[in-house]
Amino acid sequence: EMVALPRPGGAGPEVTLGEGRQAPYERRAFVLRNVTLESYQRERDNDYHLVVRDGADTMVVEIPHPGCVDAPSPWRPQVTDARRRFAEHFHRRSHGEGLREVISVAGVGFFDRVHEMEGGAPNGIELHPVTGLCFGRGCALPGDGPPTSNVPGLAPEYDD
Repeated sequence: EMVALPRPGGAGPEVTLGEGRQAPYERRAFVLRNVTLESYQRERDNDYHLVVRDGADTMVVEIPHPGCVDAPSPWRPQVTDARRRFAEHFHRRSHGEGLREVISVAGVGFFDRVHEMEGGAPNGIELHPVTGLCFGRGCALPGDGPPTSNVPGLAPEYDD
């Protein structure tokens, strides 16, 4: 469902959106449950770039380096925890090991410029930053409580 969201303000795919987050989707948290990790890499800026798949659709989720998240940001502790979880899980694995693993991920919507990026969504939507991550079908994300679907104000959840 996220790959079908419209880009804010009708911005074309080649446009990188301006400073600040654009309402409504870049100011909203999303949860992707039980998606498949297709690939990951550590980028030059030290972000972890993950491609996740749900059926035929793929999109990018990024775990930034905590040093790139402003200290007063309310997301910094969550980003730091997601980064730690990811690094610990893949610490002693070869680059391809762990692919096709089922994960759940939470994060904030972000429309990147649409470019020739492996696994990028056609509309450029990403979760950036990732604020929660867990491994395995039905895993519990940090902060998960009892199911609370359809409660106003909660993050939209997308499940395979």
